[in-house]
This record gives sequence, structure tokens and C-alpha cells, in this order.
Amino acid sequence: MTSSDPRLPDHLLVAAALVKATVLTVAERVCQTLAAQSQSISKAADRNTMFAAQLALYRQLGSFRQQFEAEFDTRMLETVAPPAESKRGGKPTDWQSLTLVDDKEVDERMLSDRLGQQIASACEVELREVSGYMGRITGFGSADVDHNPLRPGVIGDALYQAIGTVSGDPNERAVLSREFATVMGQAMPACYAAIVVEMQSRGVTP
Repeated sequence: MTSSDPRLPDHLLVAAALVKATVLTVAERVCQTLAAQSQSISKAADRNTMFAAQLALYRQLGSFRQQFEAEFDTRMLETVAPPAESKRGGKPTDWQSLTLVDDKEVDERMLSDRLGQQIASACEVELREVSGYMGRITGFGSADVDHNPLRPGVIGDALYQAIGTVSGDPNERAVLSREFATVMGQAMPACYAAIVVEMQSRGVTP
């Protein structure tokens, strides 16, 4: 899977490139903020975890970027594919369906969901506008957020998978997920707004 997968519409590839650039910028900012925060934490264990998470992300930025882009492309393809061709359904929304899943997987899904939720809550207006353009580009013909391949849930899931390549320690992943959720929530309104401007410049109508 590459960032220029020919199975994705050209306009979507352009919009996705803006998301990928934003995520890389956010990752660099997370490195900086964790380094600064670790200096002010009084509890040694928490300070060490935060510092280790920051160092792991700094060292694995290349792997993080590659994993995010690959996972993001995969999730976008699943969204735009006709239902009969979609081989992987969305994550369960009914938590009762997770009763047979171990605690580790439940925790991971909760962290992934939280990433998407925090992005969504920070840019509701911009997300609705982007969804209109995505409805045109994907051919679904509606502004349904669930059919938007750039929706926060897709981004959050790809982010969490990428974070998993940075560190295998659950505490470090939790720190990284929490910080990414905060910084992505700050960055995505501008990213979505830029996507709208780009689509308008290309003559795409919502």
C-alpha cells in the first residue's frame, strides 16, 4: 500500500496528503511537548514513562509515519469500497459485543476510539463541511460522516496503529495516545479547513 494508491480518487489523495502532513507535524510537536512536560513531573515513575515515550517516538518517527500512511490508506479504501467489497467491518459500537475479548484489546479499542472522539469534538463544523465534499468525491452522494474516508474515527484508528509501532509498552502507548489526542484536536480544524479550500480550488462542489 502506498500513499498514492490508484484505487483512491485523485481528489481524495490530495486531501489525504494534507492529513498525513498534519499528522507528521503533530508527531514532531508531541515529541517537543512530552520532552517539556517530563521535566515538570514530580513522580519519578511517571516522569520516566513520559520521557521513554518521547524518546521512542523521536527514534521511530520514520516507522510511525510509514505505518500511519499504510493504515490510513487501508481504512480509506474500506470506506470508499462498495459494501460487497469491504472485507473489514468497522469497530463494534456495542460494548457488549466485546465481552469475550480480553482486557488488553478492550483497552486498546478505547484508546483508539478516544483519539477519534477528541478530534471530532474539536472540529464539528469543519468536519461537516469536509463530509459534503467527500460525499461528492466518493460517489456516495451525501454528506454522511460515516461515509467520509477522512473522518476522525479513521484517523484515530490509523494513529493508534502507528503508535503501536513506536513502543510495545502499554503505559508509553497510553501517554502517546493521550498527547496525540490533545494535539490532533488542536491541529485538525485547520487541516479540514485547508481541505475545503483545496477542494474549492479544484472545482469540487459539496
